[in-house]
Amino acid sequence: TLTEGTQRLENPEDLETLTSAQRLVLRQLVASNPHPRAISLHQALVERFGIERDPANESSDVWLEDGLGATLATEEGEFRLGRPGWAMPNDDSSEMTFAREGTKIASFRFGESLRDGAAEEIRRLREAGYAVEILSGDPDRARVARTGEALNLPPNAVRANLSPEEKAERVRAGGAEHTLFAGDGGNDSPALEAAACRATPATGIRSIEGKADFVFLGRGFRAIRLLLHSATRRRRTMTAVFTVAV
Repeated sequence: TLTEGTQRLENPEDLETLTSAQRLVLRQLVASNPHPRAISLHQALVERFGIERDPANESSDVWLEDGLGATLATEEGEFRLGRPGWAMPNDDSSEMTFAREGTKIASFRFGESLRDGAAEEIRRLREAGYAVEILSGDPDRARVARTGEALNLPPNAVRANLSPEEKAERVRAGGAEHTLFAGDGGNDSPALEAAACRATPATGIRSIEGKADFVFLGRGFRAIRLLLHSATRRRRTMTAVFTVAV
């Protein structure tokens, strides 16, 4: 949510190492997958290899598991794309793993950039008295830590490698009735449900936007601070009105 909605594949050349059959399976795993990294992979596949079809497996169902990845069962076995330890047991890397029956086929690295004005907005929110935390499902703790540093957040306010339920538990532990949670992916759904107020940038993902109290537009998230400021002014005005009435 703090970074741009799109991510770039940093090692697209590794797609060339896949066999035609593996590439077709990977296409199916990312074709309808709303995760930003899956979208980036799909774009890279189309750019490099154009449109490819696999009539034999087009009717196969891809199973999406929030916070983990995607699974596709074929005659050649079960393929997974997602978190390293889930896609392939005992894989402690921090990259997106593509595996078949527990054997790694390829790993993909992604880069991202902060949304416009993110550091300034975080600074202003903290100056206004709000506690700000990053709850990330990214297993790359170093990358998440760098994002926190870029936003001038203390290390104890930056948490990485969280499952969807761990995000929700952190919201509840921090006082859910006083928490605004902003998320933009399926793995944020439990945390959105736990928080008193829910926000999401416009992504087109109906399952998330349907749970949010408000959806904000634009490349930044200045709307959150403006809305909080408006709420504070309204509360003060209502208090003054009732005080005069009494």
